Amino acid sequence: MIKANRELATRYAPVYADFFSLLLEEKNLPLLFHCTAGKDRTGFAAALLLSALGVCRDWIYADYLASNYFRREENIRIIRKARLVGIPSHLITPVMEVRAEYLEAAFEEIEKEYENVENYLHQVMGLNAEKIQRLRELYLE
Repeated sequence: MIKANRELATRYAPVYADFFSLLLEEKNLPLLFHCTAGKDRTGFAAALLLSALGVCRDWIYADYLASNYFRREENIRIIRKARLVGIPSHLITPVMEVRAEYLEAAFEEIEKEYENVENYLHQVMGLNAEKIQRLRELYLE
């Protein structure tokens, strides 16, 4: 999961740049974004958006980790089914959960290449100061 989350920041960057393009167009609002489980790709998208909005890193992690609470019953159900077919819990649980180190891996990958998330948002996501301001106007009260 660490490797997969690193790749979210690099290999899949064009997808997230498209995501920001959609977010910036008022005609697309309200905008629902999700993925199959709503935790990895969506969690990273939300973390990038919250970063662009100026939300502190601690709150970004709290939001990301909330998936464990909201997916708890579904995760338990899937883990039980996996055990019935011989997949040990310790192998399936890391895939079903989000962990701080998963998001940290993505942020570390960004910071290794771009120094900080702000540079990544500017250089890779194409978010200049004007676009950041527009996002904040659209999504903050």
